[in-house]
Amino acid sequence: MPVVVGLGVRGVFSIIQEVWQTMPSLCLRALREFLNILQGQSPAGLRSEPKETTDALFELLMKMVVEPVPPDNELAADLSSVACGCLLSLVVALGDTGKMLTAVSSLITAPHHLTQNTLQIPQIFYSLQDSVKAVLLGCVTVADWFEKGVPAKSFVEEWTISVPLEEGGEREEEGGRGGAAVACDGRFLYIHGSFGLAKVGSGYGNTQRGLVYKMEPFRPREKAWLGLAEGKLFYYPLGQGEDSVLVINADTLQEETSLDLDVDCLGSQCLFSDGECIGQIKVKKEGGCVLRKFATLSSPMLVVEEKALQLSQKTVLVMGKAKYDSQESIHTLYQDTSDQVVRVMASRNSVAVQTTSGKLLYTGSGAVFGITSKDVSKGEWKEVALPDKNVKVEHCACDNAGTFCLVVSDKGTVYFGGVNKKGEAGEAAGGRGQSKPAKLKRVAKLSKQEVCGCACGGHATGMVTRDGKLYMFGSLEDDLVDKSTGVVTDLLGMPASQVAMGRSHTAVLTQHGVVYTFGNNSFGQCGRNYKPPKEKGVEGEEGGGEEGAGGSSSDEEDEEGLVPDNICDDGDHKWAHDVCMICTMCSYCN
Repeated sequence: MPVVVGLGVRGVFSIIQEVWQTMPSLCLRALREFLNILQGQSPAGLRSEPKETTDALFELLMKMVVEPVPPDNELAADLSSVACGCLLSLVVALGDTGKMLTAVSSLITAPHHLTQNTLQIPQIFYSLQDSVKAVLLGCVTVADWFEKGVPAKSFVEEWTISVPLEEGGEREEEGGRGGAAVACDGRFLYIHGSFGLAKVGSGYGNTQRGLVYKMEPFRPREKAWLGLAEGKLFYYPLGQGEDSVLVINADTLQEETSLDLDVDCLGSQCLFSDGECIGQIKVKKEGGCVLRKFATLSSPMLVVEEKALQLSQKTVLVMGKAKYDSQESIHTLYQDTSDQVVRVMASRNSVAVQTTSGKLLYTGSGAVFGITSKDVSKGEWKEVALPDKNVKVEHCACDNAGTFCLVVSDKGTVYFGGVNKKGEAGEAAGGRGQSKPAKLKRVAKLSKQEVCGCACGGHATGMVTRDGKLYMFGSLEDDLVDKSTGVVTDLLGMPASQVAMGRSHTAVLTQHGVVYTFGNNSFGQCGRNYKPPKEKGVEGEEGGGEEGAGGSSSDEEDEEGLVPDNICDDGDHKWAHDVCMICTMCSYCN
């Protein structure tokens, strides 16, 4: 901060200190501006500011909090409340532990004139709360309710409220309309039921828990929703298709005005509030739901945000026949609401799932992970143990035959498991190739690289690093990769973000959104014009070899790469749809 600016700021502080008791309205305006600036900072964001300036502001706010404004001044309560908010925002923005303890202790042992004031929590406290949550949860960002939903286990405590009933009234559990609407502003609970509308103390903010402070017979026979947003109490009658929300005076519990909703309210819906906006979840005619947020500053209340919802849990559905599961029809294989699936990996004799907690579970044969113990039966799941401790699974892939796999950890380490028959692990197989599956171990050639994605093909593996390089090992074309490192040389300078591999071809997505393909194109799988090879082992104009995801030839199943001469040209097929697609012209099955 320039010296002249620091002098000016300290001068403003001195003026406020001299006149804050005699001219509270001027000081209140200045403090509100300070509060807006301070609560917009990040925690510890002012740590590097000049100590002389921040100490002067801290001493001024401490004095304003401790020393009372003359009680005959109508702005005394507002001035003290804003000063408290500025003080708390300042100590959080400074990140000074000593000043934090001093400020908090001064408020706890505050004079009597502060006990009746209402303190609005500064916005910087929410940032601090998110930071603490992120540290406790071990993640960089904290899930927002609009993106991830409300936590299922939010129950804290409960207590009984005795609501007086007028003569002839009924209690909710004894035949009333069933259920009550509840809203809370931190100090008071607002409850609407068959008795009308009641204002009850919550036990916080100098209120007595369970005490009914006020009750009015406001629409007692109506089912309704209550919500608080921007300091206003809102009331909405349910089941009537009303297109307006009532604003209720929180002190008198009487209707003040009504605000129209800028949407159609017919059909199944529910309203809610997050303290700032009114929200609506509504079932759409075409299926699914829509989530909307409304601004409460005008009538009609305009939609400020809208998002489509698919109300379903993530489950793994399978069909077909396997050794570990004889049920061929489509059915649920995995469902766990506490640890949901983020990725599925299937091979010939097993299915593996990666969960949100970073675990890798499998059912069926564990040979693909190098586990030679007894197969896991249907309905049971076994966790795959990684060689390193305190790591989570970030990505995984396996080949269709279930002979080998790749697993990437959240630390960027890549592991290979299973059979290393043709150098898929980045190292020589030796002799006639490895015959027994080996447990997961690090890929030595990428020990100094940070891997973010992987894929497995026919006798080949592919790995993408954080810096965008693509490494491939196994049965590959001789000129495709650098033999010493495994890096794909033709893609250097074009940073890759994802890789996918088939039995004999590969597709790569770059960070610029461009897709590159290479390998066998005998069926047009590389997305180019189809031209069949004339004879075994001879490349077409666009095709590669016959086997291996990189396009090299193989000594196994070469006949599958051959294409008869009477096959139609690409685009000329006349398909007949049955179990699969069969051309009615040349009888070619895809």
